[in-house]
Amino acid sequence: MLTSRILRRDGFGYYVSPDQVALSEEPGQWLGSGAARLGLHGTVDPESLGELFAGRDPWTYRALRRDVGTSAVAAIDLTFSAPKSVSILSELAPQELAGAARMAHMVGTADALAYLELQGLAVRRSRTGVSASLPAQGPVAARFVHHASRTLDPHLHSHVLLINVGQGPDGLWSSVDTRRLLWHRSAAQAIYHASLRHELSTTAGVRWLVDERGFGRVDGVDPGICHIFSRRTTEVDEAAQRQHRASRPGLFRALRPAKETRDELGVLRTRWRRRAMDELGTSALDLSDVIGVRRRSRDGLVAVGDLRLDPARWTAVERVPGREREAIVAVAGAATQGARLHDLLAVAAPEREMDPLRCPTPGREINDRDPGDRTRGRGR
Repeated sequence: MLTSRILRRDGFGYYVSPDQVALSEEPGQWLGSGAARLGLHGTVDPESLGELFAGRDPWTYRALRRDVGTSAVAAIDLTFSAPKSVSILSELAPQELAGAARMAHMVGTADALAYLELQGLAVRRSRTGVSASLPAQGPVAARFVHHASRTLDPHLHSHVLLINVGQGPDGLWSSVDTRRLLWHRSAAQAIYHASLRHELSTTAGVRWLVDERGFGRVDGVDPGICHIFSRRTTEVDEAAQRQHRASRPGLFRALRPAKETRDELGVLRTRWRRRAMDELGTSALDLSDVIGVRRRSRDGLVAVGDLRLDPARWTAVERVPGREREAIVAVAGAATQGARLHDLLAVAAPEREMDPLRCPTPGREINDRDPGDRTRGRGR
Protein backbone atom coordinates (compact mmCIF):
# COMPACT_ATOMS: atom_id res chain seq x y z
CA MET A 1 0.00 0.00 0.00
CA LEU A 2 1.10 3.57 -0.64
CA THR A 3 -0.14 6.34 1.61
CA SER A 4 0.90 9.98 1.69
CA ARG A 5 1.07 12.59 4.41
CA ILE A 6 1.93 16.29 4.27
CA LEU A 7 4.78 17.31 6.58
CA ARG A 8 5.45 20.80 7.89
CA ARG A 9 8.76 22.44 8.73
CA ASP A 10 9.18 20.78 12.14
CA GLY A 11 7.96 17.35 10.99
CA PHE A 12 11.32 15.68 10.41
CA GLY A 13 12.30 14.87 14.01
CA TYR A 14 10.25 11.67 14.21
CA TYR A 15 12.26 9.99 11.44
CA VAL A 16 15.70 10.64 12.92
CA SER A 17 14.81 10.04 16.58
CA PRO A 18 16.79 7.35 18.46
CA ASP A 19 13.60 5.34 18.98
CA GLN A 20 12.99 5.04 15.23
CA VAL A 21 16.64 4.25 14.53
CA ALA A 22 16.31 1.33 16.96
CA LEU A 23 13.55 -0.15 14.78
CA SER A 24 15.66 0.03 11.62
CA GLU A 25 18.48 -2.13 10.32
CA GLU A 26 20.15 0.84 8.66
CA PRO A 27 19.99 4.63 9.02
CA GLY A 28 18.06 6.80 6.60
CA GLN A 29 19.50 7.16 3.10
CA TRP A 30 19.45 10.06 0.65
CA LEU A 31 17.68 9.27 -2.63
CA GLY A 32 17.32 10.94 -6.00
CA SER A 33 19.43 12.86 -8.46
CA GLY A 34 18.13 16.10 -6.96
CA ALA A 35 19.70 15.16 -3.63
CA ALA A 36 22.96 14.31 -5.41
CA ARG A 37 23.01 17.73 -7.10
CA LEU A 38 22.81 19.27 -3.64
CA GLY A 39 25.80 17.18 -2.53
CA LEU A 40 23.75 14.77 -0.40
CA HIS A 41 24.85 11.13 -0.49
CA GLY A 42 24.64 8.13 1.80
CA THR A 43 23.34 8.45 5.35
CA VAL A 44 20.80 11.14 6.21
CA ASP A 45 22.00 13.55 8.89
CA PRO A 46 19.39 15.41 10.96
CA GLU A 47 20.96 18.83 10.37
CA SER A 48 20.77 18.61 6.56
CA LEU A 49 17.25 17.18 6.71
CA GLY A 50 16.16 20.07 8.93
CA GLU A 51 17.59 22.65 6.53
CA LEU A 52 15.78 21.05 3.59
CA PHE A 53 12.52 21.02 5.54
CA ALA A 54 13.04 24.76 5.99
CA GLY A 55 13.49 25.07 2.22
CA ARG A 56 17.23 25.79 2.32
CA ASP A 57 20.32 24.27 0.76
CA PRO A 58 22.02 22.48 3.70
CA TRP A 59 25.50 23.58 2.55
CA THR A 60 25.02 27.19 1.46
CA TYR A 61 21.75 27.99 3.27
CA ARG A 62 20.38 29.64 0.14
CA ALA A 63 16.60 29.47 -0.29
CA LEU A 64 15.36 26.70 -2.56
CA ARG A 65 11.72 27.76 -2.42
CA ARG A 66 9.78 30.74 -1.24
CA ASP A 67 9.62 30.94 2.56
CA VAL A 68 5.99 31.29 3.65
CA GLY A 69 6.54 30.28 7.27
CA THR A 70 5.78 27.20 9.30
CA SER A 71 2.53 26.53 7.42
CA ALA A 72 4.37 25.70 4.20
CA VAL A 73 4.50 22.11 2.98
CA ALA A 74 8.05 20.95 3.72
CA ALA A 75 7.80 17.41 2.36
CA ILE A 76 5.45 14.59 1.51
CA ASP A 77 5.85 11.31 3.37
CA LEU A 78 5.20 8.58 0.80
CA THR A 79 4.87 5.42 2.90
CA PHE A 80 5.22 2.12 1.03
CA SER A 81 3.85 -0.75 3.14
CA ALA A 82 4.49 -4.38 2.25
CA PRO A 83 1.58 -6.85 2.29
CA LYS A 84 1.28 -8.45 5.72
CA SER A 85 2.36 -11.86 4.37
CA VAL A 86 5.58 -10.28 3.06
CA SER A 87 6.16 -8.57 6.41
CA ILE A 88 5.76 -11.95 8.11
CA LEU A 89 8.36 -13.52 5.80
CA SER A 90 10.77 -10.60 6.21
CA GLU A 91 10.75 -10.80 10.01
CA LEU A 92 10.03 -14.46 10.88
CA ALA A 93 11.29 -16.59 7.96
CA PRO A 94 14.79 -18.10 7.68
CA GLN A 95 17.50 -15.63 6.74
CA GLU A 96 17.63 -16.22 2.97
CA LEU A 97 13.86 -16.02 2.48
CA ALA A 98 13.59 -13.05 4.84
CA GLY A 99 16.26 -11.24 2.84
CA ALA A 100 14.42 -11.97 -0.42
CA ALA A 101 11.22 -10.49 1.04
CA ARG A 102 13.02 -7.31 2.11
CA MET A 103 14.73 -6.98 -1.26
CA ALA A 104 11.37 -7.38 -3.05
CA HIS A 105 10.02 -4.49 -0.98
CA MET A 106 13.01 -2.34 -1.93
CA VAL A 107 12.70 -3.20 -5.63
CA GLY A 108 8.98 -2.36 -5.60
CA THR A 109 9.67 0.96 -3.90
CA ALA A 110 12.39 1.81 -6.42
CA ASP A 111 10.13 1.09 -9.42
CA ALA A 112 7.30 3.18 -7.96
CA LEU A 113 9.66 6.10 -7.33
CA ALA A 114 11.09 5.79 -10.85
CA TYR A 115 7.56 6.13 -12.23
CA LEU A 116 6.83 9.15 -10.05
CA GLU A 117 10.04 10.78 -11.23
CA LEU A 118 9.05 10.07 -14.83
CA GLN A 119 5.44 11.20 -14.67
CA GLY A 120 4.70 12.88 -11.35
CA LEU A 121 7.66 15.08 -10.43
CA ALA A 122 7.26 18.60 -11.73
CA VAL A 123 7.62 22.27 -10.86
CA ARG A 124 5.22 25.04 -11.77
CA ARG A 125 6.10 28.16 -13.68
CA SER A 126 3.85 31.15 -14.44
CA ARG A 127 4.20 33.65 -17.25
CA THR A 128 1.71 36.34 -18.25
CA GLY A 129 -0.90 34.74 -16.04
CA VAL A 130 -0.56 31.26 -17.53
CA SER A 131 0.68 28.47 -15.26
CA ALA A 132 2.48 25.40 -16.62
CA SER A 133 3.79 22.22 -15.05
CA LEU A 134 7.35 21.42 -16.15
CA PRO A 135 9.37 18.28 -15.41
CA ALA A 136 11.75 18.56 -12.46
CA GLN A 137 15.31 17.30 -12.70
CA GLY A 138 15.10 14.44 -10.22
CA PRO A 139 13.79 14.25 -6.65
CA VAL A 140 15.35 15.30 -3.38
CA ALA A 141 14.32 12.51 -1.05
CA ALA A 142 15.24 10.61 2.11
CA ARG A 143 14.26 6.99 2.76
CA PHE A 144 13.74 5.41 6.18
CA VAL A 145 12.97 1.67 6.34
CA HIS A 146 11.05 0.46 9.40
CA HIS A 147 10.06 -3.07 10.40
CA ALA A 148 7.34 -2.65 13.04
CA SER A 149 3.92 -1.06 13.31
CA ARG A 150 2.83 1.32 16.04
CA THR A 151 1.49 -1.69 17.95
CA LEU A 152 4.88 -3.41 17.46
CA ASP A 153 3.64 -6.06 15.04
CA PRO A 154 5.75 -7.08 12.01
CA HIS A 155 5.22 -4.32 9.44
CA LEU A 156 7.86 -3.79 6.75
CA HIS A 157 7.47 -0.28 5.35
CA SER A 158 9.53 2.56 3.92
CA HIS A 159 8.98 6.24 4.57
CA VAL A 160 10.19 8.14 1.51
CA LEU A 161 10.27 11.83 2.39
CA LEU A 162 9.98 13.72 -0.88
CA ILE A 163 11.28 17.18 -0.04
CA ASN A 164 9.20 20.04 -1.43
CA VAL A 165 12.00 21.47 -3.56
CA GLY A 166 12.82 20.76 -7.18
CA GLN A 167 15.02 22.13 -9.93
CA GLY A 168 13.21 22.93 -13.15
CA PRO A 169 14.54 22.70 -16.71
CA ASP A 170 15.39 26.40 -16.41
CA GLY A 171 17.85 25.61 -13.60
CA LEU A 172 15.78 27.41 -10.97
CA TRP A 173 14.82 25.77 -7.68
CA SER A 174 11.28 26.09 -6.32
CA SER A 175 8.56 24.08 -4.63
CA VAL A 176 7.28 21.04 -6.54
CA ASP A 177 3.83 20.57 -8.04
CA THR A 178 2.47 18.33 -5.28
CA ARG A 179 -0.99 18.18 -6.84
CA ARG A 180 0.47 16.48 -9.89
CA LEU A 181 2.55 14.10 -7.76
CA LEU A 182 -0.42 12.95 -5.71
CA TRP A 183 -2.55 12.55 -8.85
CA HIS A 184 -0.17 9.76 -9.93
CA ARG A 185 -0.18 8.04 -6.53
CA SER A 186 -2.62 5.27 -7.51
CA ALA A 187 -0.41 4.20 -10.43
CA ALA A 188 2.70 4.30 -8.23
CA GLN A 189 0.96 2.09 -5.67
CA ALA A 190 -0.02 -0.45 -8.34
CA ILE A 191 3.55 -0.48 -9.69
CA TYR A 192 4.96 -1.03 -6.19
CA HIS A 193 2.81 -4.11 -5.63
CA ALA A 194 3.37 -5.59 -9.09
CA SER A 195 7.13 -5.09 -8.91
CA LEU A 196 7.33 -6.54 -5.39
CA ARG A 197 5.39 -9.61 -6.53
CA HIS A 198 7.67 -10.07 -9.55
CA GLU A 199 10.86 -9.86 -7.49
CA LEU A 200 9.75 -12.32 -4.81
CA SER A 201 8.31 -14.69 -7.43
CA THR A 202 11.61 -14.60 -9.32
CA THR A 203 13.89 -15.07 -6.32
CA ALA A 204 11.81 -17.50 -4.22
CA GLY A 205 9.26 -18.93 -6.64
CA VAL A 206 6.31 -17.89 -4.47
CA ARG A 207 2.75 -17.87 -5.79
CA TRP A 208 0.40 -14.95 -5.20
CA LEU A 209 -3.30 -14.63 -4.44
CA VAL A 210 -4.41 -11.18 -5.61
CA ASP A 211 -7.66 -9.47 -4.62
CA GLU A 212 -9.79 -7.10 -6.68
CA ARG A 213 -7.82 -4.08 -5.45
CA GLY A 214 -4.57 -5.49 -6.82
CA PHE A 215 -3.17 -6.34 -3.35
CA GLY A 216 -1.48 -9.72 -3.10
CA ARG A 217 -0.92 -12.34 -0.41
CA VAL A 218 1.80 -14.97 -0.59
CA ASP A 219 0.15 -18.34 -1.11
CA GLY A 220 1.10 -20.64 1.76
CA VAL A 221 1.43 -18.00 4.49
CA ASP A 222 -1.30 -18.92 6.96
CA PRO A 223 -3.95 -16.15 7.14
CA GLY A 224 -4.06 -16.89 10.86
CA ILE A 225 -0.52 -15.64 11.41
CA CYS A 226 -1.33 -12.51 9.41
CA HIS A 227 -4.34 -11.96 11.66
CA ILE A 228 -2.56 -12.27 15.00
CA PHE A 229 0.06 -9.79 13.85
CA SER A 230 -2.49 -7.25 12.58
CA ARG A 231 -3.71 -5.79 15.85
CA ARG A 232 -4.04 -2.27 14.48
CA THR A 233 -6.20 -3.37 11.54
CA THR A 234 -8.33 -5.48 13.89
CA GLU A 235 -8.87 -2.53 16.24
CA VAL A 236 -9.94 -0.27 13.38
CA ASP A 237 -12.28 -2.90 11.91
CA GLU A 238 -13.94 -3.43 15.29
CA ALA A 239 -14.33 0.33 15.79
CA ALA A 240 -15.86 0.68 12.31
CA GLN A 241 -18.43 -2.00 13.14
CA ARG A 242 -19.30 -0.39 16.47
CA GLN A 243 -19.70 3.05 14.91
CA HIS A 244 -21.31 1.78 11.68
CA ARG A 245 -18.73 3.69 9.64
CA ALA A 246 -17.78 2.63 6.13
CA SER A 247 -14.72 4.90 5.91
CA ARG A 248 -11.66 3.41 7.60
CA PRO A 249 -8.94 6.02 6.84
CA GLY A 250 -10.40 8.48 9.31
CA LEU A 251 -10.51 5.80 12.00
CA PHE A 252 -6.91 4.85 11.32
CA ARG A 253 -5.91 8.43 12.06
CA ALA A 254 -8.25 8.83 15.01
CA LEU A 255 -7.09 5.59 16.66
CA ARG A 256 -3.42 6.14 15.89
CA PRO A 257 -1.51 5.15 19.05
CA ALA A 258 1.86 6.45 20.11
CA LYS A 259 4.50 4.05 18.82
CA GLU A 260 6.09 1.96 21.55
CA THR A 261 9.83 1.65 21.12
CA ARG A 262 11.13 0.10 24.31
CA ASP A 263 12.76 -2.83 22.49
CA GLU A 264 15.15 -3.02 19.58
CA LEU A 265 14.39 -4.91 16.38
CA GLY A 266 16.33 -8.05 17.33
CA VAL A 267 14.36 -8.39 20.56
CA LEU A 268 11.09 -7.88 18.70
CA ARG A 269 11.91 -10.59 16.15
CA THR A 270 12.60 -13.08 18.93
CA ARG A 271 9.30 -12.18 20.55
CA TRP A 272 7.40 -12.49 17.23
CA ARG A 273 8.81 -15.96 16.52
CA ARG A 274 7.90 -17.14 20.00
CA ARG A 275 4.37 -15.81 19.69
CA ALA A 276 3.86 -17.50 16.30
CA MET A 277 4.97 -20.81 17.77
CA ASP A 278 2.93 -20.46 20.98
CA GLU A 279 -0.34 -19.40 19.32
CA LEU A 280 -0.23 -21.24 15.99
CA GLY A 281 2.63 -23.69 16.20
CA THR A 282 4.26 -21.94 13.23
CA SER A 283 8.05 -21.95 12.99
CA ALA A 284 10.47 -20.25 10.64
CA LEU A 285 10.92 -23.55 8.77
CA ASP A 286 7.15 -23.77 8.22
CA LEU A 287 7.29 -20.43 6.38
CA SER A 288 9.89 -21.91 4.02
CA ASP A 289 7.12 -24.04 2.48
CA VAL A 290 6.17 -21.06 0.28
CA ILE A 291 9.41 -21.42 -1.70
CA GLY A 292 8.93 -22.84 -5.18
CA VAL A 293 5.12 -23.11 -5.01
CA ARG A 294 4.69 -21.14 -8.24
CA ARG A 295 7.17 -23.33 -10.10
CA ARG A 296 5.18 -26.40 -9.14
CA SER A 297 1.79 -25.00 -10.16
CA ARG A 298 0.01 -24.04 -13.35
CA ASP A 299 -1.18 -20.46 -13.06
CA GLY A 300 -3.34 -20.28 -16.21
CA LEU A 301 -1.94 -16.89 -17.21
CA VAL A 302 -1.77 -15.60 -20.78
CA ALA A 303 1.21 -13.91 -22.44
CA VAL A 304 0.77 -10.23 -23.35
CA GLY A 305 4.04 -8.78 -24.58
CA ASP A 306 6.61 -9.76 -21.95
CA LEU A 307 3.94 -10.05 -19.24
CA ARG A 308 1.84 -12.96 -18.06
CA LEU A 309 -1.63 -11.72 -17.14
CA ASP A 310 -4.77 -13.16 -15.65
CA PRO A 311 -7.06 -13.65 -18.69
CA ALA A 312 -10.24 -12.42 -16.98
CA ARG A 313 -8.52 -9.31 -15.65
CA TRP A 314 -6.83 -8.67 -19.01
CA THR A 315 -10.22 -8.65 -20.72
CA ALA A 316 -11.24 -5.89 -18.31
CA VAL A 317 -7.98 -4.01 -18.96
CA GLU A 318 -8.70 -3.81 -22.68
CA ARG A 319 -11.85 -1.86 -21.88
CA VAL A 320 -10.12 0.68 -19.62
CA PRO A 321 -10.60 4.20 -21.01
CA GLY A 322 -8.49 7.23 -20.35
CA ARG A 323 -4.86 7.94 -19.74
CA GLU A 324 -1.80 5.91 -18.93
CA ARG A 325 -2.39 6.16 -15.17
CA GLU A 326 -5.64 4.17 -15.25
CA ALA A 327 -4.19 1.63 -17.67
CA ILE A 328 -1.16 1.03 -15.46
CA VAL A 329 -3.38 0.34 -12.45
CA ALA A 330 -5.41 -2.15 -14.47
CA VAL A 331 -2.44 -3.93 -16.05
CA ALA A 332 -0.60 -4.16 -12.71
CA GLY A 333 -3.65 -5.77 -11.15
CA ALA A 334 -3.88 -8.27 -14.02
CA ALA A 335 -0.20 -9.19 -13.54
CA THR A 336 -1.11 -11.34 -10.55
CA GLN A 337 2.34 -12.94 -10.33
CA GLY A 338 4.14 -9.63 -10.81
CA ALA A 339 5.72 -7.32 -13.37
CA ARG A 340 8.50 -4.73 -13.48
CA LEU A 341 7.96 -1.08 -14.39
CA HIS A 342 9.36 -1.20 -17.95
CA ASP A 343 7.12 -4.13 -18.89
CA LEU A 344 4.05 -2.49 -17.35
CA LEU A 345 4.68 0.68 -19.33
CA ALA A 346 5.21 -1.29 -22.55
CA VAL A 347 1.77 -2.89 -22.25
CA ALA A 348 -0.16 0.00 -20.65
CA ALA A 349 1.20 2.99 -22.57
CA PRO A 350 0.61 2.21 -26.30
CA GLU A 351 -2.41 3.96 -27.78
CA ARG A 352 -3.10 5.70 -24.47
CA GLU A 353 -3.29 9.47 -24.19
CA MET A 354 -0.02 10.55 -22.62
CA ASP A 355 0.68 14.14 -21.69
CA PRO A 356 3.39 14.28 -19.01
CA LEU A 357 3.30 18.04 -18.60
CA ARG A 358 -0.31 18.59 -17.60
CA CYS A 359 -2.51 17.47 -14.75
CA PRO A 360 -5.99 17.08 -16.29
CA THR A 361 -8.02 17.55 -13.14
CA PRO A 362 -8.05 21.03 -11.61
CA GLY A 363 -7.80 21.16 -7.84
CA ARG A 364 -6.58 23.12 -4.86
CA GLU A 365 -2.84 23.79 -4.80
CA ILE A 366 -1.24 22.47 -1.63
CA ASN A 367 2.49 22.94 -2.26
CA ASP A 368 2.60 26.42 -0.71
CA ARG A 369 0.72 29.70 -0.80
CA ASP A 370 2.21 30.70 -4.14
CA PRO A 371 2.16 27.79 -6.63
CA GLY A 372 3.81 30.01 -9.21
CA ASP A 373 6.84 30.54 -6.97
CA ARG A 374 10.06 31.12 -8.94
CA THR A 375 12.68 31.28 -6.22
CA ARG A 376 16.07 32.17 -7.75
CA GLY A 377 18.30 30.77 -5.03
CA ARG A 378 18.32 33.84 -2.80
CA GLY A 379 20.07 33.57 0.53
CA ARG A 380 18.31 34.09 3.81
